[in-house]
Amino acid sequence: MDGIRQYIFTVVAAALLCGVLSSIFHQGKSKDLLRILCGIFLAFTVLKPITGADLSKLLEESLFFESDAEQTAALGENMAHQAMTELIKEKSQAYILDKAAELDASITADVTVSEEETPKPLSVVISGQVSPYNRKKLESILETDLGIAKENQVWTG
Repeated sequence: MDGIRQYIFTVVAAALLCGVLSSIFHQGKSKDLLRILCGIFLAFTVLKPITGADLSKLLEESLFFESDAEQTAALGENMAHQAMTELIKEKSQAYILDKAAELDASITADVTVSEEETPKPLSVVISGQVSPYNRKKLESILETDLGIAKENQVWTG
C-alpha cells in the first residue's frame, strides 16, 4: 500500500512541476519544446514502476495460481460427479418405490450406483413382502427400465 502511495505522490509531483514550468514560459517555440519535454518526463514518471517490475516473481505467482486453479477445477468435477451419483441413486430408488406402489407392494430399495463418468444403477437390495407374481413383474421392470440385471437384484424379507 505504501508503494502505491509513493507512486501517486511521484506522478502528482511530476505533473505539478510540469505545470509550474509551463506557466513560467510564454508563447513561442520554447513553450512547445517544454511541452514535449514535460510529456516525455510525465510518461517516464508514469511508466518507470512498470518497466522496473520483477517479472520473474509475476511468473512464479501465475504458476502458483494455475496449479491452484487446476486443483480447484478437479475438486469441482469430483463434487459434481458425487452429486450426480447421489441424484441418480435417489431417482432410481424413488422410481423403484413408485413401480412397487403401482403393484400394491410395500418395499424399501437401496440402489448401488457405478463410479463411471456417467453413473448408472448397478444393483439393488429390496426388502419387503411382495407376491411372487409382482416380484417377477418388478424384476422385469428393473431390468428393462433401469438396466439392473436380475442377478444384481437382491430380495430380502
